[in-house]
Amino acid sequence: MAGGRPPARRLRLGLACTGWIADWAVHQPIRDGSPADVVFVASRDPGRAREYARRWSVPASGGWWELLERRDVDAVYVATPNADHARLALDAVLAGKHVLCEKPLGRDPHAVAELAAEAHRRHVLVREAYHYRAHPAPAGVLAVLRAGVLGTIRRIDVRYGWWLDRTDDVRLSPSLDGGALMDVGCYGLDLVGQLTRGLPEITGTRTLTGPTGVDLTCEVRLRSGPVRARVWAGLRAARPVCEARVTGTKGGLRLRSPFLPVMPGAVAIPLFGASWSSPVEVTAPRAAPFTSYKYQLDAFARDVAAGAWGAEEGIVGRAHLLGRVRERMTGER
Repeated sequence: MAGGRPPARRLRLGLACTGWIADWAVHQPIRDGSPADVVFVASRDPGRAREYARRWSVPASGGWWELLERRDVDAVYVATPNADHARLALDAVLAGKHVLCEKPLGRDPHAVAELAAEAHRRHVLVREAYHYRAHPAPAGVLAVLRAGVLGTIRRIDVRYGWWLDRTDDVRLSPSLDGGALMDVGCYGLDLVGQLTRGLPEITGTRTLTGPTGVDLTCEVRLRSGPVRARVWAGLRAARPVCEARVTGTKGGLRLRSPFLPVMPGAVAIPLFGASWSSPVEVTAPRAAPFTSYKYQLDAFARDVAAGAWGAEEGIVGRAHLLGRVRERMTGER
């Protein structure tokens, strides 16, 4: 597809991914009715790509450059290890493909700025896959928070962690940009960014580094105008935790599982919930029948079909903040 040419009514996707996340982010949403089809899967290992294509009934498979040359691919879903995200996304944009890239897109603001500029120039869409924002329930809560239901926000506390027990997991590799910050801490930083203006100041970090050199746990303290924020992330959490607390001059809010509102299949994770302590009456979050990943893919396919293009607002700032936090963490070890 040449840059800017509208795709077919159903979005034709190529996968730069042969891991489990594609089931949650792509295959399950399509089974649930998202207007897309997977037409190609790419891997550095041709045998792995062929096996994946056979298992998921994908019509064709091959290498990354083969994917980019396909005229029947409108968009690429990138879910490789973190270190490759920005580079592969730029390759896809230069080939005229729209991009849905797993978070985080990157921590090098210069690389992400180049990607954003090329997406604008070539009239293709680039979206960073913070799936929770697409789900009606957390999206509704974010909207009323921005509208000032809690008055002036003073405090944001986020905790997101779990126990990673696979010693060969890519999230334990420094060269692949592993670690707690890049895996789950980026969600907390994104939430802070959704509720504050501009890039926050980093006032402190605390890190537990594992034997491979990645951060197994990290805590980031931030300040943005009147807001003080703390983001804790862990790959060594004694028990799974995913919660956020927002305190303002008119009340408070506790979010349960804000980044895991719904999960596919039989995965037993608590559903999203919001508990308010505010004199203002707040409408309860809307129940929704599908996963956050389906709403994300629906929105991406809809925007591509409508001719939306360019990189979404804020991606360069998020990369800048991630990079600064990583530098601060490294310096304080």
